[in-house]
Amino acid sequence: MIKRNTLFYKSLCALSLLFVSTTPILANLHHGQPEKVIRILSIDGGGQRGIVPAALLSKIEEETGKPISALFDVFAGTSTGSIIAMGLTIPGHFGPRYTAKDIVRIYETQGERIFEKGLQYYTSLKGLIGPRYSPRNLKEILREHFGETPLSHAIKPVYATAYDLESSTPVVFSSEAAKEDPSVDFSMRKATRASSAAPSFFPPCRLSMGKTQKVSLSDGCFWALDPTEMVYERVRQENPGARIVVVSLGTGTQDISMSHASSKTMGSLAWTGPFIGHLMHTQGHVARTRLKSEASLGRIDTYLRVNFTLDDDKGALDDTTPEGLAYLSSKAHNIMEHDTNFAQVISLAKGWAKDLDSEDLGA
Repeated sequence: MIKRNTLFYKSLCALSLLFVSTTPILANLHHGQPEKVIRILSIDGGGQRGIVPAALLSKIEEETGKPISALFDVFAGTSTGSIIAMGLTIPGHFGPRYTAKDIVRIYETQGERIFEKGLQYYTSLKGLIGPRYSPRNLKEILREHFGETPLSHAIKPVYATAYDLESSTPVVFSSEAAKEDPSVDFSMRKATRASSAAPSFFPPCRLSMGKTQKVSLSDGCFWALDPTEMVYERVRQENPGARIVVVSLGTGTQDISMSHASSKTMGSLAWTGPFIGHLMHTQGHVARTRLKSEASLGRIDTYLRVNFTLDDDKGALDDTTPEGLAYLSSKAHNIMEHDTNFAQVISLAKGWAKDLDSEDLGA
């Protein structure tokens, strides 16, 4: 049981959903010019399937000649989406440290290492009686690529979702909150480790809050597998007059429907997997329905959701086999060639790139 003292709640509220950062994002980005558009990029959780949105973002960079961090103003991610969001906003010597193509290579070369089928995999009976994977390799990879760069150094506002198991509280790691409160200025690698602690795949992440308190953080998929609504609410609340463009990238959906005949005979063991799947599906469906409603009412200038359907028994969160990577690559290329929403994203991004070139010429 967590001791409920003032320090803990001050720190936890500094992380928790929509309770942090009174600094208007639009003022930070555009010097208080309300006519400017705020462009949000949001990326779902989904394990190794994160390679698909990473590949789509790489295609946008290829088509525009601009880094993703220059094209979007605010970034959000859950789990594997947080790896992409943090990776695209971590500073390098001259701009972002990584391009989207670099992120794709991380998935291609490090996925098997993250989901290593070592001792933990077998002693946990493949996740049945404990976390399926040791977090050691994941932590090492995050340290290698993110180092100790703090959230406050992100080159654009970035958010990652997590969930505190001990207080049953949704948590948001915020670069903007980190700039205001040093007690929540975690390293980007720690924020990403917490956000990607997928239940049954990795153990929760223990983080210190202040000098004495600790929290037990698990994957943000508990409440925001798709973090778009969370980041949209934050931007809208702080910038009520702004025009907002939202690009939301998914990591694949599966058909989780079931017949009445089969479901009426299912007990607690049989319901374990489907129950979680239905909860996550419903959360995402409700959030996206609301965002579409906001767009239809004119509160969102543009809302584009790009996702794909997984075939049966394909695209497991931890499938890093050559066959699995080839399957995901085919899904990414199919989106690039045939998805109308993605075509609109490319068209918009090209316009933004031209605007940036015009600004550079006029500077």
